[in-house]
Amino acid sequence: MKIGLIIGTRGNPHRAAAVVETARALAGGRHEVGFTVSCDDDDAATVQHFTGYPGVDLSVGPRPAGVAEVWNRCIPVLDADIVIALADDGFIATPLWDEVIALIATEGRFPRELLAFALHDTANAGQPTVLGGSREWIKRIGGKLIDDRFPFWFADTAYAETWSFVTGEYLPILPITIASRGGRYNPRLRDMGFWWDFYVATRSERLLLAEQIRRDLGLSLPAGRLRAILDGWEARDRLGRPGAIEIAAALPKREPDDAYLAAYAAARTHMGIAA
Repeated sequence: MKIGLIIGTRGNPHRAAAVVETARALAGGRHEVGFTVSCDDDDAATVQHFTGYPGVDLSVGPRPAGVAEVWNRCIPVLDADIVIALADDGFIATPLWDEVIALIATEGRFPRELLAFALHDTANAGQPTVLGGSREWIKRIGGKLIDDRFPFWFADTAYAETWSFVTGEYLPILPITIASRGGRYNPRLRDMGFWWDFYVATRSERLLLAEQIRRDLGLSLPAGRLRAILDGWEARDRLGRPGAIEIAAALPKREPDDAYLAAYAAARTHMGIAA
């Protein structure tokens, strides 16, 4: 089995290299594991560090409005059965992690076209933040592992939400630990109420996509199951939105960068809000 790890990074080449080497050291060796480090074209230190780095492909592009594009742009050229998106601040800490992935892929409850999962992130226990999926599943959801319209948060939750609308179950979190100390917040965090509203406003898209996937695959859900899943996500909105706004408001502020402003403008246009 071919497993492709995409490590998104900005300004932390040595930490990104540690993510690569930790994953390489703890793999069992029976499966082909490929590494791609993806960074922005103004990140000279990372480009220099990984140019010619053994066993690692390098993807370089303009800094995107939605950070998820750093991972998504690598997928079309990735030769892998399973794709996993990693950041530079969390390290695979489970020996034989690749064997776990292979076992899930070949003997799991879901066929390859529905194979999606998260890894256990110690900084966000119980939340699907570190995502993976089969090439077939990623193709079903439009070729992107992560929704790149969001400059922070939400994109990973959108992935989990879509899968739950298709299957009637919550996204599985595999027993593969991503060791991360947490406690660091994205400096782009701002306008949290707006972004939460945008996330809710785009839920109808995820429901329609899930309906199409179920129809294409000949799937049906038990009566009331989709409503129950939807109730769970809506409860998360009610409970999570106030606290998220409070967290963002308490953080130190800096001027928003051009990429953030582009994402914000695009989201406002999508919602029909005048500039």
